Amino acid sequence: MKNKKAQGHVEMIISFLIFIGAVSFIFVFLNPISQPKEKTLVMNNLEKKIMSNITSELGELFIVTDANDGCYGFDPLSYLNKNYFELHKPNTREYTIYFSEIFKSKYTTKYIPGTGCDPTKYTVGSYSEEEIISYDKVIELKTQYSGYNTLKKSFGISDDFSFSFRYLNGTQISEMSVSKGIPSGIVRKSEDIPIRVMNSSANIQELILNIMVW
Repeated sequence: MKNKKAQGHVEMIISFLIFIGAVSFIFVFLNPISQPKEKTLVMNNLEKKIMSNITSELGELFIVTDANDGCYGFDPLSYLNKNYFELHKPNTREYTIYFSEIFKSKYTTKYIPGTGCDPTKYTVGSYSEEEIISYDKVIELKTQYSGYNTLKKSFGISDDFSFSFRYLNGTQISEMSVSKGIPSGIVRKSEDIPIRVMNSSANIQELILNIMVW
């Protein structure tokens, strides 16, 4: 009788341990609460990696001429020894000189003396710096995505991911986007980031960057 009781006691303990193990497995590996938290951490890390790969520094310098003939003798290289691009606001005396690695060379500015033009009559305005998304760097990252496993390793993540760009009206920009099949039933996290993108012609667009991780 004692042996039967002891055996039953052991079986209860073993059953209890199996139950505890099963519950632990569910909470550790299948817990629907912990997975979103883990995905959030992965997303935060991935966002930093992607943004650091597509962001460039952009300097802006403003010049105003005293006349409407667009004549000034300011040399941007005397201010910053960086590649630059000049934009003129139509029908104004205002010029913006952008300094950035985004530009391939040092473009000629509007120092074009004309009849009666005095290149000394201009005012150099404020200079500011910001970070902006480089179109060329986005295209480069898209190319790197073709070597998917290598890119994941360089980012230091094991989860799968994709990214896409779209206009504010929701239309996706295929030339800047990548895609990857997502298995059904898998937990995924998606995040939209408002950004400004500049190309090598100094054209700026306001877009939405979407990052998805699963």
